[in-house]
Amino acid sequence: MSLTIDVPDSQDLFHYQAWTDPKCKERLEATLRDQTIYLSIPGQFNDPWDCKPFFDLKCLEDPKIRDEHIEYFMRLGNDTDPNRAQFMRDNPLFLQKMVVDCASEMAEQIDREYRVYCLTPSDANLLMWSHYGESHKGICLQFDARAPSIARALYKVKYEAELPRAPLTADDDATAETALLTKSSAWSYEEERRLIANREGYGTRGLVVTKGGHLDISDGALTAIVVGCSCPGGQEIVDMVKHHRPNITVRKAARLPHRYGLSFTPIYLGA
Repeated sequence: MSLTIDVPDSQDLFHYQAWTDPKCKERLEATLRDQTIYLSIPGQFNDPWDCKPFFDLKCLEDPKIRDEHIEYFMRLGNDTDPNRAQFMRDNPLFLQKMVVDCASEMAEQIDREYRVYCLTPSDANLLMWSHYGESHKGICLQFDARAPSIARALYKVKYEAELPRAPLTADDDATAETALLTKSSAWSYEEERRLIANREGYGTRGLVVTKGGHLDISDGALTAIVVGCSCPGGQEIVDMVKHHRPNITVRKAARLPHRYGLSFTPIYLGA
C-alpha cells in the first residue's frame, strides 16, 4: 500500500477513550505496563460509512465499463462460459448486486487485515470528549507525533462532501486506502490522523504490524494522560502511572463556569 506518511503541524496528538469500565482500566494499565496501544477493527467505528468501500454503480451504464466489470467477474471465477457473460449483460440488476456484494466482501477483508488507532491535535474538543471520552468521564492520551513508533505509521484523514466511488476494477490496495482514510465532511471537526497497521499474518504491504491487536510504542511516545472533567478516577490513574510509567504527566480537565470550554490543571508532574 503506497500511503503517504503525515507530518502534523502539532507535536502533540491525542486519543480519547473510556475509563469507567473495568476493561478500559485494564487496557490503560496494559498501555502503561507493556508500552502498547490497542488498535481497533475498522468495522467497529461509530460511522457506518467509515472504512467501507463503495463501488460506482452508475458507471455500469457505460457499455465499455460494464464489460470490464463482467470480465473482472469472469476472471475472478475462472469462468469462460460466454453464456454467463451474456447473462450479466442482459441482467443489469444482477450485475449491480454482484458489485454491491463485492463491496461488502471488501469491507470484511479490510476488517480482517487492518487495524486503526485514531488521533486528533486537540485535547480540548468538547465534542470529542462527549463522543469518545465517555461523556467527559473518560481520559485522553497524549502522544509525541515525532516518536518513531507514531511517525512511521501516521496518516491524515481526508474529508469529502461526497462518498468516494471507485470502479470495482481498481487496485484493491488503492480502494482500501481510500476507505481507510476518507470520511464525510461532517466529521471534519475531528482533524483526524490515523495510525494504520496490518493485523499479524497480513504484514505484506509495508505497514507496521499488530500483535493480538496491540502495537508496540517506543519509549517516550506516550507523554501525558488527561483526565476528563467528570472522570472519577484521577487518583487511581495517577497511582497507575507512578507504578508503571512515572515519567508521564497527568492533568485534570475542569469545566469552565463562565463559558463553554475546559481548563487543565496538573495533578502529577512526573518523576
